[in-house]
Amino acid sequence: MLNDTFYPTPTKVAKQMIAKLKGEAQYILEPSAGSGAILDTIVDHFGMRSYKDSPIVEHYHRLYAVEVDQELCAILQQKDYRVVAFDFLKYNPSNFFDTVLMNPPFNKGAEHLLHAVEILNSGEIVCLLNRETIDNPFSTNRSILLNRLKELNAEIEYIGQVFTDAERKTMVDTVMVYIRIVGKPIDGFEYWSTISEEVSKTDTPEVGNELTSSSQIEATVASFNAVKNEMYEGFKHIQRAIYYSAGTIDPLSTSTEDALNDLKNIKDPQSSFYLAFNRFMDQYRKDSWKDVFRRTGADDLMSRKVRDRFTTDLEKGSNIDFTIENIQSIIENLFVDRLKIIRESITDIFDHLCSFDVKNKVYLVEGWKTNSAYKVNQKMIIPYMVEYNGYSPWSVRYGYRSNEVLNDLDRILCYLSGKKWVMNSTDKEEIPTPTILKTLDNRFSDLNNQYHGRITEDESQTGESEFFNIRFYKKGTLHLMWKDAKLWERFNKEAAKGKRWIGEDNKNE
Repeated sequence: MLNDTFYPTPTKVAKQMIAKLKGEAQYILEPSAGSGAILDTIVDHFGMRSYKDSPIVEHYHRLYAVEVDQELCAILQQKDYRVVAFDFLKYNPSNFFDTVLMNPPFNKGAEHLLHAVEILNSGEIVCLLNRETIDNPFSTNRSILLNRLKELNAEIEYIGQVFTDAERKTMVDTVMVYIRIVGKPIDGFEYWSTISEEVSKTDTPEVGNELTSSSQIEATVASFNAVKNEMYEGFKHIQRAIYYSAGTIDPLSTSTEDALNDLKNIKDPQSSFYLAFNRFMDQYRKDSWKDVFRRTGADDLMSRKVRDRFTTDLEKGSNIDFTIENIQSIIENLFVDRLKIIRESITDIFDHLCSFDVKNKVYLVEGWKTNSAYKVNQKMIIPYMVEYNGYSPWSVRYGYRSNEVLNDLDRILCYLSGKKWVMNSTDKEEIPTPTILKTLDNRFSDLNNQYHGRITEDESQTGESEFFNIRFYKKGTLHLMWKDAKLWERFNKEAAKGKRWIGEDNKNE
């Protein structure tokens, strides 16, 4: 159910808003974006792209959105718009924007436009407002807004009842406000104008030219000293960034190298700085969200298939502003969804193991009556898991996802039995869980190092992992026998619940 403030901007009006822009919009934000009607108009009618990367600076457009409604957020992400926050009035951006196009809720238009002015360092704003916001400044925020609009020499155009033929209709009289903000200082000084003046005054000879005059020599030395001083300060800041990143995400990566290359466009230092910083922040924010997900431990509860699906969702959501509130929300949601995640993972594993039943097999391989189509039996047969031909040594055959599923099975059984999942422990006091694949690898290593015929086939082709007695055969099959009957029963019950074959309160489970 969509909220009652959702009034998508008509395409005709969105075109009028975009026509107001006087500069080249590269980093465009639509606050309270709804389903992205303004951004859609940009893409459909003006050729600006929402692609994640573009090597051509002149056509490098990134389209960002803020939206509080989760259904609408999902729509925006499906369109590849970068949803960076939910509540615009609380949004403190880590990215730079040069354009804000907005159709905020009419009852909070003054607050939204004031916040847009506050967060935009330099660029243009086009905003739709209820005419009453301008004509009847009865509230404090409306009075403050009118004063700011006068200070900024804003253009106000009365455009009438433009929502009468819209997707959601209203008779509200509307105004279009245009604001251009020029040269807000960054870090307390006029960075762009200073650097532009220095670049224009520099008389550094091009590489390959001979030094034929004292002025060229002086300019070369001056350039060298300027580079030395700036890099000296830059390295100090980089080292401090590395110090602060300890235990989280390394800020120096391939994406950082790409961002630094963007700075080379010194003819337009402001645009190149925006490009470099936004490229860095987009990737660093994404990596930071992945690190949060890893540290929640939710990854340990997921099968590979569930993890791949979750990673896709995480990729779409990783543009959300990296704040305490948002991190806490993600952790709470993961905790609430913990049982759902586990059951989805169990169901994925269950379906794979049952696929080798005669009635339910999905591969062009032999089916076994020992397996079952509706439950995981106490003895399971996994085909094409082992490789041995009499000449080559014993080895695990990786294919049909079986190796992934066996690791997933061990991982989820650790959770169900309350044991710790450890694959590659570096702690000497902690014994790694003997997984199925680790047991096979260790057993194969022993067999391959022994002389043929030293022990009988029946004795040699067995092993024991944490949860299974194991037997393997030269034709490639792997037999797994559950060691704990109660754990076997619980796994099947959780799979049945995940597949909705039985309910939560069914006493006849």
